[in-house]
Amino acid sequence: GVSPSVAVVNMASSAMARMAGVNGTAKVIQVKAETVYPNVLAVTGAIGAGGSAGISASVAVVTFNSDTYAGITNSEALSAARIDVLTNVNNTAKAYAMSLAGGTVGVNGGVAVVTNRSTTNTILGTGVYVIYGNADISSNVNTNAESFIVGVSLGFAALENVLYVLQNGWGNAITRAVLSVPGHMFNAVMMGYYYS
Repeated sequence: GVSPSVAVVNMASSAMARMAGVNGTAKVIQVKAETVYPNVLAVTGAIGAGGSAGISASVAVVTFNSDTYAGITNSEALSAARIDVLTNVNNTAKAYAMSLAGGTVGVNGGVAVVTNRSTTNTILGTGVYVIYGNADISSNVNTNAESFIVGVSLGFAALENVLYVLQNGWGNAITRAVLSVPGHMFNAVMMGYYYS
């Protein structure tokens, strides 16, 4: 049996907050742009099983493409007790790819990818004069990415058990079925964890 599985999540956005060509007085002037993608998730799973061969492949991809801009430009005079120009970006992504293959020959593969191609601009431009007060120009970027791949292939264990039982008798079949197949799986997972 052959089983492919693909999931692609592409998050694209443009957030802009701009104040331009303004003269005036205020207690507080705040320009803020925000891009928030919390808990974006791509999960794939594939199971390939067959008598002679089991083949499975699983791919999970998450991409962020965003442009976040906050700025005050081309203003002649602003009078305020406080001027804030803020950008806030908060992206969290998880990609999980899982595959299982079983048969006399079992082959599987998994790929999990998270990419972040985001830009952030926070500007208090030329030509802006703060007459009275304080200016706070700040950018907060918080990006978390997690990718996880699980692959289990139990092909040779089945053939090995059949050959072992034919050679050593049916009395060993139950013991081999209970210990050998889970043992192969456990050892493969441990090897994959430590050698990948």
